Amino acid sequence: MLKAFVPSIDHPYDYASASHLLRRATIAPTHEEILQSVEEGLSKTLDNLFVSFDLGDEYIDEWSGKYSPTYPQNEVDYVNWFWTNKRHVEMFYQWWLMNIRDTPVSLQERLVLFWHGHFATDVKMNIEVAQHLYVQYRLLQKMCMGNFKAFIKEITQNMAMELFLSLHYSYVHEGKKYINENYAREMMELHTVGIFDENNNRNYTQKDVYEAARGLTGWFSKPSELGEEYLPKFSRFIPERWDDSEKTYLGQTGKWNTDDIIRILFEERAEQIAVYICKKLYSEFIGDEPDKNIVHELASTFKSNNWELKPVLRELLGSEAFFHEDSRGVLKKSRIDYIIGMVRQCDLQDVPDFHKEQVRPGDITMRLEFWGQLMYNPPNVSGWKGKRDWVNPSVLSRRLQFAREVVQNKVFTISYPTPPSIYRFDVLKFANRFENINNPALLAIEFANYLLPHTLTTDEVLQFQEAILDGGKVYEWDINDPKQRVEERIVKCLLSIVSHPAFQLY
Repeated sequence: MLKAFVPSIDHPYDYASASHLLRRATIAPTHEEILQSVEEGLSKTLDNLFVSFDLGDEYIDEWSGKYSPTYPQNEVDYVNWFWTNKRHVEMFYQWWLMNIRDTPVSLQERLVLFWHGHFATDVKMNIEVAQHLYVQYRLLQKMCMGNFKAFIKEITQNMAMELFLSLHYSYVHEGKKYINENYAREMMELHTVGIFDENNNRNYTQKDVYEAARGLTGWFSKPSELGEEYLPKFSRFIPERWDDSEKTYLGQTGKWNTDDIIRILFEERAEQIAVYICKKLYSEFIGDEPDKNIVHELASTFKSNNWELKPVLRELLGSEAFFHEDSRGVLKKSRIDYIIGMVRQCDLQDVPDFHKEQVRPGDITMRLEFWGQLMYNPPNVSGWKGKRDWVNPSVLSRRLQFAREVVQNKVFTISYPTPPSIYRFDVLKFANRFENINNPALLAIEFANYLLPHTLTTDEVLQFQEAILDGGKVYEWDINDPKQRVEERIVKCLLSIVSHPAFQLY
């Protein structure tokens, strides 16, 4: 059993510990959420993290949950259909980002992003239909902290995944087999075991890929109950399209179907699956270089709980290893973490993506596409590299520029870089959230503890205090005196903080 973190006098569950937990388990916790977590304590906070939520479909309710019309044959009608659907896809992205912005203290949306990368699906490959993306997103929400084996079954039957990895195009017709190996290969290579185990032994052969692909045949779209003029949203199993002959997969022989293939995989490669997934969870929540012993302890928990994810996540997030000083502030913020993080932490207003009436593409979605993390647009089938790639040289300068312009209220739309500014930041409202609003030296430390993920050094404290004092004295500070240039000095302090290398980390 992985040793649990037990708060004590020497190692309290304080602001630093709570902010570390919430930065990793949620996306950009607010100052108020961190304070509430400290007040409620570690156990209650961990309980809260495993509560799922649903913010509803209000932003996209004109089309979500409904069937989309099929592709029109008439050229004019097709153009109208195409641009309507493209707008719906854009709205879907914005609605997803709004869910992240408005999330309560819960693991849900952090895990949805994690599994979205794990089960990478590309919108450009056969599935650029907003409804298909919406259905898969809802699946990720439902299964993100549930049973992993059931998750694999569900994702296998998901329309977006089947279209992306060509499972619909793997079938039997009039006795002739048309076997496509794409999904079978990625189900093993990327979704469950990986190519090699820890000892560099192969987890499966090319023959296993082919035999699994045969067993996975039979899936095709389920027609809409509204008629052929509407696109299907879900898939169904059609026995006539399934290869019902014998297969030998991972050493077991029989007339295997999809359920059998998944069952055999989890039977014959249980240890490899457990280690593979727990290694990814370690990298997501603790550090880039997994500790082998900890991974194996988590893997043991995973198997003994019949592939339930919640016990593994609870053990990991409540462990001494997670709260260790060396684990804090070592992960790189993704592009979504960075932008939505600033929106949440600075309570930014006038964000174009969150205005339903806007007609131009959203600013955040355009930035994410430009920076390389637009949802359903992974660089390849294995998803985003993450880690150092989040802050590669081509993106780092854009991140720094964005953060600096936010605190100075100088951000303009990426497509129309002219006034008026967007992402409006109310400097004094932000500052008034903190206890030491009347003491600039202490206020600077509060800002830094909120926005940076590590324990401040003496030099850093002096740097941020000098920025906010700006040659003045602590006793001269008066929040209501315009002559003190309070807002200007707070901005100078925040510029110093968001320019610090640690602001790229969490």
